[in-house]
Amino acid sequence: MALSGRVWEFLRNHPEIPNAGINIWLYPGEGIVEAGAAVLAPFDSDGTVMCSSTPSGRAVMTTHWGPYDKIPEAYESFRSWADGQNLQLAGPSWEVYGHWNEDPAKLRTDIYHLIA
Repeated sequence: MALSGRVWEFLRNHPEIPNAGINIWLYPGEGIVEAGAAVLAPFDSDGTVMCSSTPSGRAVMTTHWGPYDKIPEAYESFRSWADGQNLQLAGPSWEVYGHWNEDPAKLRTDIYHLIA
């Protein structure tokens, strides 16, 4: 989570940027990840952290409750469900992480995926 740490350090150094206190990870392509935080207003880049947004378009979503290391299992179920609905997953996916909880069973991750 070093990437998220860099984002949160940037936000601590820029208290004028309002944020929701949650992480968002975007997977725009094979092997690429953008780690970020939900902010409530656009901001200027400092060269290491940039302002970006989640994709727009038709998407499907599921919620995973539980430890982060089980998220790949949620993706497998997600893909199976989409296949059963004759939906074609296309383009990027992203994860919105709920607020931290010491109890792994109470960790919430919303998973989104664009569809064709």
